[in-house]
Amino acid sequence: PHALLSTHSVHTGSQWFVLSSDFCRDLLSPSSLQWVAAFERRLVPDESLFQTIAMHSSHKSRLLNHNLRWIDWPHSHGDPNEYWSRLGSRKFIGGPKVLNSSELSGVLASPYMFARKVDVEVDSHVLRLWDTWMAKKLAGEAPKPKQAPIGHSPGDPELSLRFRAPGLASVSSTPRRRRIARIDFEDGSHCGCHDGCSALEGGCCPRALCTPKVSSPHASRQGHSAEEAAPSPCPRHRLRDRSMAGGAPLVLNWVNRARHPVALSVLDYTGAELPMRTLQKPDDTCAFNSHEHVIWLVRALNGELMLEHTAVGAGSNSLVAIEECAFRFSGAAALLAAASAHAEASAGAQLARGGEQSLLYEGLNTWGWAGDQSV
Repeated sequence: PHALLSTHSVHTGSQWFVLSSDFCRDLLSPSSLQWVAAFERRLVPDESLFQTIAMHSSHKSRLLNHNLRWIDWPHSHGDPNEYWSRLGSRKFIGGPKVLNSSELSGVLASPYMFARKVDVEVDSHVLRLWDTWMAKKLAGEAPKPKQAPIGHSPGDPELSLRFRAPGLASVSSTPRRRRIARIDFEDGSHCGCHDGCSALEGGCCPRALCTPKVSSPHASRQGHSAEEAAPSPCPRHRLRDRSMAGGAPLVLNWVNRARHPVALSVLDYTGAELPMRTLQKPDDTCAFNSHEHVIWLVRALNGELMLEHTAVGAGSNSLVAIEECAFRFSGAAALLAAASAHAEASAGAQLARGGEQSLLYEGLNTWGWAGDQSV
């Protein structure tokens, strides 16, 4: 066999397929022409050449395993040999059922572009009925029966396993989609409809859905009951805050009580925010050597401020628990707000740096991980 066929898998499929212009251009590339040479003088190459080239190309991830063709095989209606015997001609043996006038309405209503098999020797009225139906479509009129949207369900993973393509009946029987009342993201933000969402400007919920019966922002989830107390509002960061130098050393032990990742940062002596560490999971912990009067900030990964903590207690070893709070923003809104606040803080910090820069680095060198880690 050809070298390519010995080292690469061969794929088979239908002789009917729809090709994109990008794929057709790739067929003329040297790598594709090697496959053409490999399939020369092979049995039924049109059922494997194009399929194999596609599966070994960058187009593999965009394939749909359906060719938009209506077809009905006799295998799904009992013994196919009995059907072929009734037709009385050898040319039909091994092929699909021949369309007839009585079942044509289901074919015309299907969401596909092609149909087979048609033979005037079996039913001469099929083409005449099709001509009448297609003439109305070409004239811009509503044909009867109405055709389902072309290719409305090619993503159905079981579509290629069916012998008979679905028509309008399958569209109407599709289960009604449920309305999602709330989406929780990994960064701790959420988008949802609850009793207070009507007060949010530019929210994602219609006001008619902003009722406690539709959704609660603290609805029951795994490990958290609906009876839990609602978290307090998240604090607002004061842009003029900054850490004070000269405080006594102490140790801060942090523990994440939130159900999402949290990011720790510290304000330097100019008010600039410096990232320190991210606690990825609930109950994750870390410890820092710090000083009195140093301001620590805790944010969700969307930028929402969750906690502002000023270190106090010279020589102490204190525990700081990071609890969840009720976000004022959700998703992209929080990112925009955080970016705006960061820009304002950075502009103010630039004015205040100057002579305090050496003090800043002196202070940073005294902060580090408790243990053998350092910043």
